[in-house]
Amino acid sequence: MNTLQAPVIISTLDEARLPPYKSLRLRALKDHPDAFLETPESFAARSVESINERMRESQARGGFTLVAEVSGRGLVGTASLAVGSTPKDSHRGLVWGVYVAPEARGLGIGQLLLRELIDRSAHNSTLRNLHLAVVQSNDRARRLYTSLGFREYGLDLDALYVNGEFLSEVLMARNLRSTEV
Repeated sequence: MNTLQAPVIISTLDEARLPPYKSLRLRALKDHPDAFLETPESFAARSVESINERMRESQARGGFTLVAEVSGRGLVGTASLAVGSTPKDSHRGLVWGVYVAPEARGLGIGQLLLRELIDRSAHNSTLRNLHLAVVQSNDRARRLYTSLGFREYGLDLDALYVNGEFLSEVLMARNLRSTEV
């Protein structure tokens, strides 16, 4: 099992950490093209300034990106929340961009990120539910989400087309007002 000598610090992404965030996100997109909607090419073409602008727009609606940092290793994980942008969907949060670098897996970092995301979301009086989609074959992620109170409610058949293959996504949701986990 992987072990860490330094503590994991979970915090909100800020402008100062956008360059290492961009590197980590690009790594995620390259290593796991089946797990993300965005392509490495489209993300690589985006400037740090455009990423910052997107981050500010999301924050204005109550969204955020969390990063996991380990001293001596830098950023090793991310998880983001986007909040609906209209009065009809502003009660829904979308969990996206969840990633832990391979060298930091098995340490509970994904769980730490998601617990913090859920806790912060629960303190937003407007949010009622969190939603996410996960590739059907990603059993490890599905188990993690289920352990944190997410429930499967549907299947998006052939949601992604990656490297000549159609992939289905499991749709999951968690009610923030429920005490069930």
